[in-house]
Amino acid sequence: MLPSEDAFAITVRAMAEYRAGRVDEAIKRIEPLANDRKIPHPAAWALLAACHVKSGATAAAIPFRKKCEEWLATNDPGSPVAWDVRTTVISLLSAP
Repeated sequence: MLPSEDAFAITVRAMAEYRAGRVDEAIKRIEPLANDRKIPHPAAWALLAACHVKSGATAAAIPFRKKCEEWLATNDPGSPVAWDVRTTVISLLSAP
């Protein structure tokens, strides 16, 4: 993660790596953001969970999947800020 990158840029780059099959690189990029305790990053949690599943580390995905499910349960779906994040999280959680 570069110091100048924002959360959106990090997530987009990690998603590109994930989609290109470079799962290990995606994990390295998204993990610091997903583990940020100051600000919730549900898209990062969902992407990290998907990466772990794709890499075969299903057990490592469980805590991040739970965080996503808790966030989805408590977040207002009508919020204009959250609809795109909700869509991303739901899509990643249902990915094979």
